Amino acid sequence: YNVYYTADKMKTNDKKSNKDFEADVYALVNRFIWTTPVKVLGANLSMDIIVPLLYSDIKLDGVFNDHKFGIGDITVEPLLLHWHGDRYDSVLGVGAYLPTGEFNKNRPASPGKGFTTVMFTGGGTVYFDEAKTWSASVLARYETHTKQEETRVTPGDDFHFEWGLG
Repeated sequence: YNVYYTADKMKTNDKKSNKDFEADVYALVNRFIWTTPVKVLGANLSMDIIVPLLYSDIKLDGVFNDHKFGIGDITVEPLLLHWHGDRYDSVLGVGAYLPTGEFNKNRPASPGKGFTTVMFTGGGTVYFDEAKTWSASVLARYETHTKQEETRVTPGDDFHFEWGLG
């Protein structure tokens, strides 16, 4: 995957910022997937590893000006179960983001986050016609995090929900 993100505004709790802010982040995210010949509950068993390469350039006038390139936190998903039918595909999985990327609380552009995350995934696609021309998809992820040792902060849990029509 290739992702480029840019921002020129930062909003605080009072919805405004008096400082000039600029962020540019580019990520080249490499995902290596292996589908085993094993079946579990009628599903194919796969596993994957995700290795992100990140470049971040972040500036907040008078506060910091930081840029960094490096390997981000690697994701390991040892259990991905996926089922495939004539008119559907579905997936369940469990994985973890490992704190492999460099993290420094004084470097906002650090490619790592400094904590471990356990992630649970579930999703599916339904096809409205036999040729699979039209579809609807949904994917949900729940993430829970460990304490970031350098800051002694434990981030709150995350719930991500994606959907699409095709």
